[in-house]
Amino acid sequence: MFGAVTTRYPFTTEKDDERPVIMGYELMKRLGLKRGDEIALITGKRDQINGELKPISRKFVVGSFRCGWQEVDARICYTRRSDFRKHIHLLR
Repeated sequence: MFGAVTTRYPFTTEKDDERPVIMGYELMKRLGLKRGDEIALITGKRDQINGELKPISRKFVVGSFRCGWQEVDARICYTRRSDFRKHIHLLR
């Protein structure tokens, strides 16, 4: 959960094993999410032998931000680079 989030440490979570994703408030609202909800980032990896596409999913915990620009608040998500790299590494 995001009880410990501050502007100085926006990716702080209450549990060490949680992966945070900070999304624009308008995007969060449009998706029907609230702070602390879990979402899944789903990507795919093609099997080298049979060419089948296999899904790879990781859970992230939602936090939000408001910058005041509608275009940004409605479209942008941030996560820790290290968490994203770990997820992408699974695709190799």
